[in-house]
Amino acid sequence: MAKEVLSREDWDVYYNKWDAKSDIYIKSYGIFYTNGHWNDYLRSIRPSSLVKQHLNRRCASVPWERAMGIHIRRGDNKKSIEGSPLSAFRQKMRNDMNSFFVVCTDDAATKEALMVEFGDRCVFPATVLSRKTEEGMVQGVADFFALTKCTHIWGSVHSSFTEIAGRYGNIPFDLMT
Repeated sequence: MAKEVLSREDWDVYYNKWDAKSDIYIKSYGIFYTNGHWNDYLRSIRPSSLVKQHLNRRCASVPWERAMGIHIRRGDNKKSIEGSPLSAFRQKMRNDMNSFFVVCTDDAATKEALMVEFGDRCVFPATVLSRKTEEGMVQGVADFFALTKCTHIWGSVHSSFTEIAGRYGNIPFDLMT
């Protein structure tokens, strides 16, 4: 059974202890556990009603049986930007004429470039790309759950998001270089 990690009241108390202008950073490292129990714990996480509502609004028309997840990490992750250039994703997408693309990115220029080139073959679950607001965080989680429903994920190097989504959905993933 899924549990609330932090109630709304607890969140307000916790959040108000910190300067609202400060950023909170989470750093990950290394390879995630591969044993079955870890994957079971991971898969026990369920989307909140807010996340479900957002996914239903943004992804209602996705043909999931032919959906390819695309995770393009940008922002402050220089290693991802350098190691997984947009050109690698675009070339792979051009070569896959049968897929519908569920694109998750934190970069407006990347989103715009893919919208122009691939148009109605793409959906972008997140409309708020910054993760510094509550709505941005909800949409970031919606991105994660959208990727878990795809048949395959193409993702960015030096970002654990692709791997964790692949493990959660028990779907294959490749890192673009």
